[in-house]
Amino acid sequence: MKKAHSREPAILRTNLKFVNPASTPAQRRFNEKLRINQVSKYLEWLEFSVVISQNSLVAIHPNGIRVSFTYRESEKTIQKIFNVSKGNNNKSNITLLRKMYPK
Repeated sequence: MKKAHSREPAILRTNLKFVNPASTPAQRRFNEKLRINQVSKYLEWLEFSVVISQNSLVAIHPNGIRVSFTYRESEKTIQKIFNVSKGNNNKSNITLLRKMYPK
């Protein structure tokens, strides 16, 4: 893995099919806050302006890239929604963010 990729939160690369939610409500809420904060710090490192609202965040970069991330845990499931778009809602993925890494 490239050095810059090591800054990516693991949750962005994790396949949740094989991950179990925490057993207690308090731990699930803690995990939600932790994941949102990890992604927020990563996007701020890439110079995004980030707004956090409960279990989700929206981030906008001056060059027009928009990122939304939602993370929720329930007793039986984990839901992760990660969207990247540029311009006129052209969908993209984490590859677009990787191109923005500082040299």
